[in-house]
Amino acid sequence: METEGTRKRLAIFIDLNNVEFSIGQYREAGMILDYGHLIRVVSEGYDLQYVKVYDSIPSAGNDPLMELHRGLRESGMELVLKRPHPVEYNMKKTCEQKEVDTSLVVDVVSGAYEDLFDVAMIVSGDRDMRPAGECIERIGKQAVYAAFYDVFCPELRDLPGSKILEDLYVLQAAGYNDGPECRSTVSQYTVSEEGGVVYGA
Repeated sequence: METEGTRKRLAIFIDLNNVEFSIGQYREAGMILDYGHLIRVVSEGYDLQYVKVYDSIPSAGNDPLMELHRGLRESGMELVLKRPHPVEYNMKKTCEQKEVDTSLVVDVVSGAYEDLFDVAMIVSGDRDMRPAGECIERIGKQAVYAAFYDVFCPELRDLPGSKILEDLYVLQAAGYNDGPECRSTVSQYTVSEEGGVVYGA
């Protein structure tokens, strides 16, 4: 029987833009992704240490993203937000994400060397995450990748232990938990002092 002391310590690193982009088609079909439920599903059997979420600072007026960030933070996840870089395409000014993926990779590698976890779960289908996993595996840590199928690059998807999120039934019908239909939601969870996830408000 597994106990807190025998379970592997898990840290979760979420590339929020990658996840939000991948669930767009499901949102149109009336489904939502509850991030608290996602954490519970993917951390089952592990001793969860912490969850970090990476994204750009929302632009003024992007209320849905601001609300999502607020919910993630209030649920106990740590947000790492980077300032978007202004660019111009076809005479139109816009912004693009910068330094977000790099920050995630740095935190995975530094956390491994600081012995903050045994397993790093990287929730992203981006192939740029592969070097982080390869690096920490060289010092005896384990990297696990999780993403929705359409954004999961084959180089990560086909690795042992990779998790296709559709297969884990993490999507829910809008309204199942009285969640708004226009965006993803976050249910409450906290990490206990001994590790592990405690659910509920």
